[in-house]
Amino acid sequence: MKIKLGTMKSSKTLLIRKVMIFGIIIFCAVTQLTAQTDSLSNRAQFLYPDFSTGVVKMKDGKIISEKMNYNTVTGKMVFYRNGKLMDLVNPETIDTITLQNNKFVFFEDAFLEVLVNGHVTLFIQNKSDLSSTGRPGPYGTKSQTSSPVSVPKLYADNNTYNLKLGEEFVVTPSPINWIRIDNEMHKILTSRQFFKLFPVNDDKIKEYINKNKLNIKKTDDMVKIVSFCNTLFK
Repeated sequence: MKIKLGTMKSSKTLLIRKVMIFGIIIFCAVTQLTAQTDSLSNRAQFLYPDFSTGVVKMKDGKIISEKMNYNTVTGKMVFYRNGKLMDLVNPETIDTITLQNNKFVFFEDAFLEVLVNGHVTLFIQNKSDLSSTGRPGPYGTKSQTSSPVSVPKLYADNNTYNLKLGEEFVVTPSPINWIRIDNEMHKILTSRQFFKLFPVNDDKIKEYINKNKLNIKKTDDMVKIVSFCNTLFK
């Protein structure tokens, strides 16, 4: 059987072109996917640097897995699905959300992260305040004064709360601790509010704090303090 040389060269050239086209398609797809992922990274209003898969447990027992993050400015869980960012609706139907190995529960108008679970349960509301560095001045300069910004006034709809913020906006963390004891929730803004929950053991708790040089305003220290409080109820 004889095969013409020209036919072999033509087939080889066609194969090379197909491989090149396939390679270009794969490259473009990967580049687009990478661009989409990068565009979600390091948005100051979100709790975590990147969106990652979280597990949502519904009160009716259903389990849902979604790529998500937590918006500390709006207090909403945000899904990334089909190239779009969407706020979770009807959060009262959620039992728990596990994200980045941390557990979240919905209370009032925000999701609280569970830090210590026990007779005395500690939650943290990962909250942030949004402020503006000021309006642009002459020749492109900016005012140095910083003022709070009302989120509803800044954006027209909920979906845009999740957009990447401009350089003129600053996100400042202002977390709030919550304590659940005897099935009642208590917001903790001061040391006095915390010790008021333990009238019988407040002296022991203060001694533990002083001995270990702990600060009730530091999250890691608060975890240790509440863990100690739980030992007093054994």
